[in-house]
Amino acid sequence: MYCIVYPPGAFPCLEVVFVVKRDFAYFLMQYYITSALFVVLSWVSFWISVDAIVARVYLGLVTVLTLTMLSVGSQVQTTFKVLSTNYEISTLTHNSDMNHYKKCKNLSCLGS
Repeated sequence: MYCIVYPPGAFPCLEVVFVVKRDFAYFLMQYYITSALFVVLSWVSFWISVDAIVARVYLGLVTVLTLTMLSVGSQVQTTFKVLSTNYEISTLTHNSDMNHYKKCKNLSCLGS
């Protein structure tokens, strides 16, 4: 940094240092634990009866939309965010596959 020497009391150069610190416990509670709980909640659809299609789809969509809203508020792109979204989407895919296989009584309709 280049400064010219001035008489006492004159300050032509000013240096400011900002120290920013993130409260990790707050971030942990607001994002990571909440996301993990909603991923576990989406797994409940595996124990719901195969005949209750509406309940399974509703539970899956609510958890995906909740994770989406959590991601909108967070500016950080993490692997945790990507993995939790992938778990949610795979749960919905599993539910749709079970619905399709339930409708098929024989193996002839699996290719369609």
